[in-house]
Amino acid sequence: MLYFIQIIFQNLLNIPLLCFVCGYLMAIVIPFILKSGSKMVFVPRLPKAVLDWLTVYVLFAIGVKGGGPILVHSLADGEAFLGTSVLLILWGLIQPWGAFYWLRRSTSLDSATAAAVAAAFGSVSIMTFVTALSFLDALGERYMPWLIATLALMELPAIVAGLWIAQRANAVSQLTVSALLKEALGNKAVIAILVGLGVGMALEVTQLSSVYRILLVPFSVALGVFLFDTGMRVGVSKNFFQSFPRGLGWFGIYMPMINGLIGVAMGCGFGMSVGGTTLIAVLMASASYIAVPAAMRAALPQANAAIYMPLALGIAFPFNVLVGIPLFYYLAKTYTSSV
Repeated sequence: MLYFIQIIFQNLLNIPLLCFVCGYLMAIVIPFILKSGSKMVFVPRLPKAVLDWLTVYVLFAIGVKGGGPILVHSLADGEAFLGTSVLLILWGLIQPWGAFYWLRRSTSLDSATAAAVAAAFGSVSIMTFVTALSFLDALGERYMPWLIATLALMELPAIVAGLWIAQRANAVSQLTVSALLKEALGNKAVIAILVGLGVGMALEVTQLSSVYRILLVPFSVALGVFLFDTGMRVGVSKNFFQSFPRGLGWFGIYMPMINGLIGVAMGCGFGMSVGGTTLIAVLMASASYIAVPAAMRAALPQANAAIYMPLALGIAFPFNVLVGIPLFYYLAKTYTSSV
């Protein structure tokens, strides 16, 4: 237990996470001091255009960082890469169905909104994954670089599953397979990561390490600024929770916990390293608040964004970065032997 508490404190000292916490505290404390209630007029926020560019760069840089190692390691670990990717893609297709039926039974959500929530929790949070990478790097834990490619692949199945669920529930007009894939692929998160992966692989082949370093120079600063702004967004989104159906807020905690524990069991079962097992758990536990909401707003406009967006960003994301990551690492460290 003492070791677990030490891990949590180590996680809190992680620079990206500190940026998130500071942003959250700013959103809470400044309006309180200025007696402005929950209004954000006194709290500085990044302009939307700047935030969009920052998001694209961070996602692109993640792809660049993983592109070269993926090219090298996927050739050596092709069987593990293929097997893990297939299982996680199947997870992304299947998990939203269970989440949808549970939400319909346990809450008063309409079909469209329940489908959007299920898709968000069946997909992945890229920023949760990046925070986990930073956490593992600080601890010196090894992990499989090709998991970054798996991260990009896992965005798609849950979006397709969510739209398919909504279609089956008559919450959306009939969509063709091509339309489903277009909505799944046509978002900046997936495109930015895939382009970054391609650039990283090209730099590995051409051995242009100087260009690689130049591209990644702003990454740490950009990630810190992005998470600082995310912290402020979480601080604001707390006001939406009052309108949540009963029990829905707890869904944002116990669903990531259940999914993450399944991920730990999967990593242990496949004999992965501590770092790899932790990342598998994080991939399965996280909830998308970038790619899935963008796709749902376009393809499922009748779904209530004031439900699925704050639930993923305001509850699941803080839970995972503050508690989930150190918990999954602790369990992986306890039950997994490094390979």
